[in-house]
Formats: sequence, C-alpha cells, structure tokens
Amino acid sequence: MTGRSSKPLAPSVLTGLASRWALLVVDALAKETLRYTRLHGRVDGISHQMLARTLRALERDGIVVRTAHPTVPPRVEYALTPAGQDLRTRVAGMCAWSRAHLPEIEAARGRYAAEDERARLRRAGLAAVPGRPPAPPLTATAALAGPARRPGDGGREIGIDRADPFLVPRANAAWARLARRYGLYGPAGEFLLATAVDDGPPRWRAVRVLPGADLMGAGAAAFLGTAAGRPEFAALSPDGRVALRATTGAARVRLIAVPTGRPGRAGASC
Repeated sequence: MTGRSSKPLAPSVLTGLASRWALLVVDALAKETLRYTRLHGRVDGISHQMLARTLRALERDGIVVRTAHPTVPPRVEYALTPAGQDLRTRVAGMCAWSRAHLPEIEAARGRYAAEDERARLRRAGLAAVPGRPPAPPLTATAALAGPARRPGDGGREIGIDRADPFLVPRANAAWARLARRYGLYGPAGEFLLATAVDDGPPRWRAVRVLPGADLMGAGAAAFLGTAAGRPEFAALSPDGRVALRATTGAARVRLIAVPTGRPGRAGASC
C-alpha cells in the first residue's frame, strides 16, 4: 500500500479549475492578499454562496490559503499558495487571450444568438421583424404575469382541457380567433411577443405570423412554453391596445385577451 488513492486526482482537480469562478478568484488574488469582502468586490457577478464554495474548493486543493486573525471582529484573509501563484502565471495567458479576442467572441455570440432566435421562431411559424420594436405601454414581465381581466373590460378567456387529444390544434385555432377578433396583428401580421422561458429577463421582440403557424405545439416546445401543448407566452398588438396571453394551468390551457386601453408610441425605442 502506498497510501495514495487509486482514483486519479488530475480529472477532479481540472474539473474544479475549469470553473470560471475558480479562475477569476485566482486572478483576483494574483497581486495581494484580500479579505473576503474585498475579494467579493473584485470578482464581478459572483454570489456570496458561490464565492464561499469556490474558496473552499481552492483551499482544499492547496491553491488558496485561508488565514484567520484572532481579532475583534474576526478578520479572515485569502492568498495564493506557491502552487496557486504557479497556476496564476498559466491563467494569465488565458486572461490575456480572452481580453485580446473579446470583440470577436462577443460578435460570434451575437451571431449565434440571432440565428438561434430565427430558428426557434421558424419552428413556431414566426419570423423576426427587423429593427427595434416600438415602446410598448406594457412591460413583458407585466404581460406574462397578466393580463388581468376586469368586469366589463371587453376581454375574453378560452380554456382548453389539457387532456384533450386535440389540444394543440384547438388551442392554435382559438388563438387565431382571438387574434383576429381583437386586432392583435398589424397589416403584415406583425405583433410583439414575449415568452416566460426566455434566456434572461423577459423582453418584447417584434415578429410576424406566417401561414400555418403552430404556436401551441412546435412553438411551445421550442421556446414559447415548457413543452408542446404547454404554452407560456404573451403578445401585444403593434399599437399597444390589446394584450393576449397563453398560459398552462393544472387542468387547462388558458388563452386570455384583454384590451389595455393604452396605445403605444410607434417608432420609439424600448
């Protein structure tokens, strides 16, 4: 027996160091010892929970040393060990590379996101409308949380049983009827769309509906819901006068149309 574990350490160490937070913490400690609060301020975007977890992992692997000073109040500092300093020299090259190529990376991410968005819209039977959407009178977050109906507001709600074997075509047909009745679409079929399962905060995107659109089936599976027949999205007419929402409850898919009574400002930026 050698006393060494038969499990290779390299993969587990590399897995820990592959975390972006681990590399950013090592970079932040490159030149000086830092107290926890100052270290947290140096690592942009990290939560207190993630920082504590990252520091424990780095201390366990001998990359960071934690020193607790017997003062009142207690003072805890973190520094790189010699192994951590050696790692820092290797991380420096990666940091320099990322800074040098940041414009290219951001451009590539933008292209990828735009193409991914177009592909998801195509699956739903929608197309993006170029340019920025008009400033809506209702935020995407508010539209997804509502719209709330009030007695006498002229709105309408349609419910379809989730167990209905024809749920998707019936929901698509009901949505189309509500859209026509309440004037959701502009002259070219354009409207504003927001989804509850968006990447990041909910936002309006300007789209137009194409023939044979399948918002409740392929669209809900792509990004307008959690699965086919499980929609979670909202729509707003170009003039901001009507909001529609598709949402899935425990027993029914609900389609809600509500006049907002608040026209938007065409042409203004979000």
